[in-house]
Amino acid sequence: MFLPRQKIRKQLATLITRAQQLGLPATDVATAQEYLEYNEYRLCLDHIVTQLHECETPIDNEFYHEVEKVAALMSVHEKEHDYIKDLITM
Repeated sequence: MFLPRQKIRKQLATLITRAQQLGLPATDVATAQEYLEYNEYRLCLDHIVTQLHECETPIDNEFYHEVEKVAALMSVHEKEHDYIKDLITM
């Protein structure tokens, strides 16, 4: 059974991989991985979401639901990431 921190870490790692597959630039992927490495989970999530939005990178419903899941585990309010809903095109 995962401890909450381990579960958050694993889901963020998956989120980084998916964001990279969707087209998040390599520099932003590296930054997100660095935040994760230093246990800066909230910064990691915020960076992924912000940079996808800044780059206007299209996402799919599945990715958005992954963001919701990890945000809920971290007690991050939906309004802090729901602005990427307008990126859902797939």
